[in-house]
Formats: sequence, structure tokens, C-alpha cells
Amino acid sequence: MSWGSIRGQESARRQLVQAWRNGRWGHAYALTGPAGVGKRLFARELAKALVCEAGKHEELTACDRCPSCKQVEAETHPDVHIVRTPEGKHLLPVELMREFCAQLWRKPLRGGWVVGIVENADDFNAESANAFLKTLEEPPERVVILLISSTWEQLLPTIRSRCQQIILRPLSREDVAAILTEHGIEDPEVREVALRWCRGSASRAIAIAQGGLWELRQELLGRLAVGQVDVEGWTKRCVDYAEAAGKDSAAQRERAELILDVLLEGLREGLRQCIIRGSPGAASTKEPHEPAWDQQSIEPLLDWLERTLHAYNHLDRRVPLALLFEALFEHYAQNCPVVKVHPEELKA
Repeated sequence: MSWGSIRGQESARRQLVQAWRNGRWGHAYALTGPAGVGKRLFARELAKALVCEAGKHEELTACDRCPSCKQVEAETHPDVHIVRTPEGKHLLPVELMREFCAQLWRKPLRGGWVVGIVENADDFNAESANAFLKTLEEPPERVVILLISSTWEQLLPTIRSRCQQIILRPLSREDVAAILTEHGIEDPEVREVALRWCRGSASRAIAIAQGGLWELRQELLGRLAVGQVDVEGWTKRCVDYAEAAGKDSAAQRERAELILDVLLEGLREGLRQCIIRGSPGAASTKEPHEPAWDQQSIEPLLDWLERTLHAYNHLDRRVPLALLFEALFEHYAQNCPVVKVHPEELKA
């Protein structure tokens, strides 16, 4: 891995290099930005640059060949410490944070820098944040702490006040397209769908292209357009899709957000088509793969759109995914212009 392999974040790198050269190097940086733009890779590359034995330190560039660089990649370097939310947990346990802080107070074994990386800085609870604040405010000399967060506002105010922000931007369409090519995703239709909905996130694009999201979208919207809402079946499909990301709760929430994204996009498109059809002389611009909504659908579509937006808030509040989707689809069913059918009828 090298800086050249981290696409689209040259501005963030220049910000750090300028601070390094000008003697304004901070002790704590919050790397913020949406999922899938390279925040973890960026933190690892910066850690390598600080502990590298043969790189260009004035450029914060690692050699990628020395033992230190290889140990950072393998997460075995004695002076680079990483803490992350354990699998199956939603918050950083205070015990892990205390152990992490204790590691940062040890003298560097290689005589250089000590780097601490908090991979899930959005997952602090009150106890783990309090255990972290003293070290974050006054770490030992030659210690730098890197926090990875989805948004600056998501971090606790007490943590924001002790960090400098480094913003990692959404990737360009060209960068995401190149990453899809690197992952062997060549089908033009699949690539276009992924690029359309990824919002500059490589991980979202790959999940869209490889995870069956398109098929799930088509089924949900197609059945909803004719009033066939299978609450139990749809909930299971959505939870299964989210949990296919693994046990990491952040990855599961990202997939759940993808489902909400495509539902919103499809509902907005349905509303647009209803308005166009209601306009005298207007020609339909419906895509062949989109369901056919009738004029009676306008009011339910507005209601479903509002409810789906509410689901985003529940997702941020860590509501269990099964409860979130079940409540959403129950609301869809209760406000359907066509009589709800039973799951057995859907199989016909």
C-alpha cells in the first residue's frame, strides 16, 4: 500500500504534509468522511510514514519495504496500536479503551513515534470516552492519535475539542470506476447502477455490484407498486442482506443504509412518474425496469417516502435492524392503496 493507492484524497494528505513541514504537527487528528472513501487506509499509510525506517519523512511517505512498514500492514508493529469495536458489539468497551491508552503511554520500542488508531470513533459511550479524554488531551511526546469517524458532528464534543479535523472527500466517479475494475466488476449495467448510487464510496459501490442489492430493490418496489407487502419475508431479506457484510455492526448499518437509499430513490422515481402522467400532454420517461405506478399511488408514495426518511434516524440511533425494517414494512402495508396479500399468495 502507498499514498498512490489511496484515490481521491491528495488534498487531505497535503494538509498533513504542510502541518508537518511548518512545525504545526498536532497530537490528535480526526479523519472524517463517509464510509468507503479510504479513511482506514489513510490512517495506516500515515502510521507507516511515521515509523518507516527508510522513507521520505519530510514528505510523510513510507518506503513500503522495510520491516516497520510490513509490520504496520500486518498490524504487528510494537509502536502502532489499533482499537476497534469488537464483532457483535455496538459500542467501544471501556476495558478496551483503557488498555489502548496504557499502550500509548509506553515508550516507543523503535525509538520513533507511537501511533494510536481508533477505528470506530463514532462508537464511544460515556465510560469509554471518559477513559480516553485524559490521554487524548495530553498524550506523551511523540505520540499521535488518529480517530476515524463518519462525520465530525458524530464525534462527542469533548473529543472534537481536542482534535484537528482532516476531511476525506467522496471519491470521484472515475476513481470509483477504477476501483470496480480492480475488483473485476466489468458488466456495464452493473457498473452504472453501482456508480449511480454509491455516493462516492468505494465500499458502497462494491456492495451494490456484488451483494444482490439491485435484485432486492426490484422485488420490493415491484411488489409494493401492486400492493403486495410481505412484512415478514421482506424483513428477513433485508436483515440477511445487511448481515452478509459480516459481524461488524458498522458494515451492517452501511448495508442497511444502502437498502433505504434504493427504496428512497425508487419511491421518488415513482412519484415523479405519477406527476408526469398527471400532466396534460406529458410523455412518460419511465425506465423499462421501473414498476408502473398509477395516480392513486401519489398519497401513499409521499407517506412511504416520509416513513423511509424516518428510518434513517432510527438507523443512526442503533435500533436493531430487524425492528427497523419490520416497522418500516408494517407502515408500508398499513398505508397501501391495494389490499395487502398474504405471503402464500406472493408465491403464486
